[in-house]
Amino acid sequence: MVDELTSGGSETGSSLRFVLTSSIPDSDLPPLGTIVTGKVSWSRAEGSLGALTDTPARLNVALDPMGNYTLSGQPKAVRDIEFNRANTGLPESSSAPVATEERATLLEQFLTTPGGVPIPTDAIESLKSDTSLPATEKFLSQSRRSGSASLVAALASGGTSAEFELALSAVNEVRSVLGRNLGALKRRLGGRNIHAYPGTEVTAYLTPIRPKTNW
Repeated sequence: MVDELTSGGSETGSSLRFVLTSSIPDSDLPPLGTIVTGKVSWSRAEGSLGALTDTPARLNVALDPMGNYTLSGQPKAVRDIEFNRANTGLPESSSAPVATEERATLLEQFLTTPGGVPIPTDAIESLKSDTSLPATEKFLSQSRRSGSASLVAALASGGTSAEFELALSAVNEVRSVLGRNLGALKRRLGGRNIHAYPGTEVTAYLTPIRPKTNW
């Protein structure tokens, strides 16, 4: 996914973008690299008493347009995507480099800043020379984009070009660093709410379309 989402923070009806990074043989799904849009269909922060009040966090997305596809000749519809704490958050990697809080905050900004919002040039230059982040360094050195553009802007370009692959590698690298250095802090501050960062991999499922029966 391209955009950042939080339960309760992302309003119902707000738009977001995904990039198709894998496909299914013998189907008429869009090609790899296609930008797929969607809308938040349910967004609720967890209530202050959580399970006691039966108000857990909820975050669902409906892909837009909700078109129908065929798989092995059978019509299928795309189901809503349900986000939860198990398929979101930040990956925990003990092999990721240790970063100061200031550095981790900069990396989070580089990952999540919306396209069109500049990031200070001196901050980007410092990342270009960071040998502990080889994928990020390579992306910034070889990208044709503005040096102040975020990873979100690069992901939103879609396509299957070498530049997009570089951006995806940098996204995964940055998420690993944030998971090691900010993950526990984010979980404490966020409570039991759902937080999906750019680069989060989600699976969209196809469900059979059953013909209506008249009785």
